[in-house]
Amino acid sequence: FFSSRRRHTRYPLVTGVQTCALPISLTFTNLAPGVVGSGLLGDGSRAWTASSSALQAWDVASGKLLHDLPADAEAMKSALWMKGDGSEAWVARAWVGGRLGLRALGIEASTVSVEEPEWQPVPRYSGALDLSFSADGTRIVLADVANGVRVHAVPSMEVVRRMPGVAARRAELSPTGSRIAATTSDGKVWTWGIGSGVTHAWTADVPQAQEVAFSPDGQRVLAGTLDGKVVVLDGASGRVLARLGPLGVAVLALAMDAGGTRVAAGMSDGRVVFLDPVAGDLVGTLRPGMGAVQGVRFLGRDGLAVAGTAGVRVHPHGTE
Repeated sequence: FFSSRRRHTRYPLVTGVQTCALPISLTFTNLAPGVVGSGLLGDGSRAWTASSSALQAWDVASGKLLHDLPADAEAMKSALWMKGDGSEAWVARAWVGGRLGLRALGIEASTVSVEEPEWQPVPRYSGALDLSFSADGTRIVLADVANGVRVHAVPSMEVVRRMPGVAARRAELSPTGSRIAATTSDGKVWTWGIGSGVTHAWTADVPQAQEVAFSPDGQRVLAGTLDGKVVVLDGASGRVLARLGPLGVAVLALAMDAGGTRVAAGMSDGRVVFLDPVAGDLVGTLRPGMGAVQGVRFLGRDGLAVAGTAGVRVHPHGTE
């Protein structure tokens, strides 16, 4: 139902001074209509695609299909985590009615589920629910506008932190898993600590805030807005370091490269826009042709993986 195939088609990377060609070597895409979600692990090493009938996980470097799971028609949101060597993998699902489940892939009868107390209904397919793993796979963060932000330990599913009353659109765990950043429906970006230290670090006003992400070193927080702006915030204080854009349409995905010199913003119109987070300049635009962008990850020095509503596409470094 899904395919991974080598291609030699070239799509232009449009910059302010010249047009370069990035080779497309891997595409993970649905051959028939029905993709309802796609995503990438934090390091870009794994991709997943979900349709109405299946959830599939892929190794990005080789294009190998690693897992093929039946879809759950009642699940509102799914998330995937895998260890780098493939020896351990988890899938989390949030179901209608406030139930959160965790399954160890490759182990039969391994699903553990918990019921969320006093759960309030969330409009299905509204984009109001966010679910993701920490980089090391030991935490799950769940957020929605009706029930706030919750952090569960893996694999026990014990609640580690709960922030009720926060109308969260998105939530992300820092690279070390020690902090949470969230955007809320009232146009704010929040951060909290998870451990025994500071529980609430700061709040910043970012009108129409939607997407949120940490820089690879955890020192900066990126916020993308529904009106096409990207705001770079100091991770310790919440001070605004840069305002980028406007970019014309909603920002749905964000990533910063390892050197902190570029931000990739995935847009609702299918573009990926590259920005200088210090100068605020637009430095390039990529049109991967994968529909509205749901995830972006830098790979190595110049490569990029893009997850969209039509699947996942990898743009590696270099030319053929």
